Amino acid sequence: MKLFNRELDKGLLFNQFQGTTLRAINSIKSESDFLVKVAQKTKRNKSITHDLQIFRDFRAGQLNTEKLRSYIGLEFPPGYPDYDSLDDDIIGGWHHVQSAVLMLSLNSEKTDRLSTFWNFINAHCTLEREQVLLVRSTKDISLAEEFLKRWLYLGDTDLTFKDSSFRVTYVTNMIMFWSACFELFLELEYESDEHSIVSHILPSWYTKKGNKYFSPSNEKVIESVKRSWAKKSYNTNNISNAQLHRDILLKQYNDETLDTSELFTCKEDTIDPNTDAIKKRFQRIGKGQLFTLNQFRTDIAILNNSYAETKEQLPIIIPFLLTNLFTLCQTDLIEAGCSFESIVNNFASYPSLKSNIRNRYDHFLVSGELRP
Repeated sequence: MKLFNRELDKGLLFNQFQGTTLRAINSIKSESDFLVKVAQKTKRNKSITHDLQIFRDFRAGQLNTEKLRSYIGLEFPPGYPDYDSLDDDIIGGWHHVQSAVLMLSLNSEKTDRLSTFWNFINAHCTLEREQVLLVRSTKDISLAEEFLKRWLYLGDTDLTFKDSSFRVTYVTNMIMFWSACFELFLELEYESDEHSIVSHILPSWYTKKGNKYFSPSNEKVIESVKRSWAKKSYNTNNISNAQLHRDILLKQYNDETLDTSELFTCKEDTIDPNTDAIKKRFQRIGKGQLFTLNQFRTDIAILNNSYAETKEQLPIIIPFLLTNLFTLCQTDLIEAGCSFESIVNNFASYPSLKSNIRNRYDHFLVSGELRP
């Protein structure tokens, strides 16, 4: 039994959707760890550990799906895809998207207003399934290339999967497509674009003393937060990093829902708090380390919301996920040997791509038809 199977996560628009988003969430160490965390949540029992026999059986490959579901207490709603009954030929990343849409739609308080959005995403899943089947049956890779060119706005490039520049554009535009859909969901759910941050955290690169440096999206989040906080609290365009760090620590200290005993032993510690730890955390972030959700809540969101207010809140979780998703894509491309210039130039097209996705949705809203 294998939960996260790269072969079953393939696709075109949603290629490796499950695996990539799980990496971006940055809290799952393994399939077994994922199941332990699910069990802790569904059973509301933090004492559940990896040492339980059922998880040992899982790691040894001696556990069937039904027994695992029964233990965890997962009850899937009607319409949830049954992966065990599907032909391998039609399984792909779109299945994971379809599953996520179903769960989100059932948990949304504004089902009626968002019903068109759910149909919009499901229409992409149907489109993906049909195209994957067509490419597999004809074994004509040019069909996939033309499909991606139209639906991910890859331009007039002479497409070939052997061309490294195409791979960069493809991967980047696919990630940006996912992000545009996530942000569209937030904008429809809350009738506002105040939670849409991606256009403000696009990467950049610069030279210093003859060396090139890359500034990933998670570092851009910190810069954006600093500028916003400077304007809000000091009526200025910018403040020092040290001042930002001190203000974050003070917010943490004054938050009654946070345990700050390890940071402060008494109130006098807040007069000139030791900022070394948060400085080092932000330096690691600036070098491409991903946020954890808890860190995003305590070091970023804390300036404007109490820790308790950000628990399981989509306006915090989705920006956190997209920040990590962009950063993960950027660091992966750098490790693959892509130039800083190529990565920055490709991500720069996000506002245009997002506008195209919004236009696609508006057309679907009126006509019920999906078009590029």
